[in-house]
Amino acid sequence: MSGTEQQKPLRSSVGSRGLAPPEAWGVTRTIDGSLRPKTVIDVGVGRGTMPLYQAFPDAYHVLIEPLSEFRPYVDEILTKYRGCWVQAASSSTAGKRTLYVEDQYREMSSFFKRADVPEGLREVQVDVVRVGDLVREREFCGPFVLKTDAEGSDLEVLEGAREILPETSLVICECRADGLFGGANIDSIVSFLFGCGFGISNLIEVRWEADGSLRWANVMFRNKGFN
Repeated sequence: MSGTEQQKPLRSSVGSRGLAPPEAWGVTRTIDGSLRPKTVIDVGVGRGTMPLYQAFPDAYHVLIEPLSEFRPYVDEILTKYRGCWVQAASSSTAGKRTLYVEDQYREMSSFFKRADVPEGLREVQVDVVRVGDLVREREFCGPFVLKTDAEGSDLEVLEGAREILPETSLVICECRADGLFGGANIDSIVSFLFGCGFGISNLIEVRWEADGSLRWANVMFRNKGFN
């Protein structure tokens, strides 16, 4: 891209992103809306995952997001879709944890300190829930669709949802290959979900490094036990 060209804002299919060189992005694909879940669980809501809600407008949407700064977006979503806000993060163990928040881009808040931001991260204590516990305590009904965008903690979220995965038709998960947050990489996530009876259905969105190596992908996994 020449120095005279302007970078264009690019919209992610799983939330909003900032500016990036167009050649670094893959094709954004739509979310498979052919299934009929009763409950959609969105872990890491941020400004919202509108294609997810639009794909399943009749479902009950459980919005899991720990940061109060995103409340206006959550409130707006809940004016359009049935659901509730759970003000918490999600992992394999319930309790409290430190979330590292980059105020310039809060969507990249993580339990891990980012290697590329050595300073300026704000530490926030947040409640942490297990998805499996939440479903049991609130009596949410399956079948489920689960989306997780947890900035390096996605495998922990999935482990905390293990007991509902047999009733989950679709998992949409951010899978990182760049080690930016130090959490589980794409190999571990794929291995875990394959072991739970899921297969890769589609790549919703892909981001590459300048050298062509994979940075991250939003991957759609479909439960092989669902027709």
